[in-house]
Amino acid sequence: MRCIVIGSKELSCVILDELIRQNHTVPLVISRDDSSGMKVWHEMGHRSLKDTALQQGIDVLEGANVNDNDTLAAIREAKPDLILSCFWSDLFGSELLSIPPRGVFNFHTAYLPRNRGSRPIPWAMIKGDEFAGITLHKMLVGVDDGPMVAQRKIRIGVNDTGKSLYDKVMGLGSELVEEVVEVFGAGKEVLTPQDEIESTFQLRGEPHGG
Repeated sequence: MRCIVIGSKELSCVILDELIRQNHTVPLVISRDDSSGMKVWHEMGHRSLKDTALQQGIDVLEGANVNDNDTLAAIREAKPDLILSCFWSDLFGSELLSIPPRGVFNFHTAYLPRNRGSRPIPWAMIKGDEFAGITLHKMLVGVDDGPMVAQRKIRIGVNDTGKSLYDKVMGLGSELVEEVVEVFGAGKEVLTPQDEIESTFQLRGEPHGG
């Protein structure tokens, strides 16, 4: 299987590690590790997807607009079977979504269909949700509304903070990555539509202005 990884933060490195561990080919990585907003994450111990890929001899596009013509051409040249994404700030256009024959899939840190959109972990706490989680879903032209491949959930504890809950969700994310790479490798992915009645959505930006 040929897979492109588009993402940032530690989870993107976990995805890359797992693809390599399961003997899949990663011809290209698209990273935003050089952006100013990533500095604080690196200071907190998150690895650089760019550096992790370069250590494996993988080509990297850094800070690219994923929808511009040069990036789309590079993705086509890499001939991916599918694309896995996490923690990317821009919406993916229909042209990009149509390139890999098996689709483009995103790890969203929410127990979908709740908390589509921005900052799903703090919003789950603010809104008093029972669970937080992480979901792998197929990307469509909407926001986090595509059919799901797999997800994990965790109950939000009365003593949880934003950081403690984030750390717990990332632990679930590592488990989910291993599971879904195996599923895709075996060609056994099953897509489950989201329940629109249960969906919630937050616009981009910090909750209550930070």
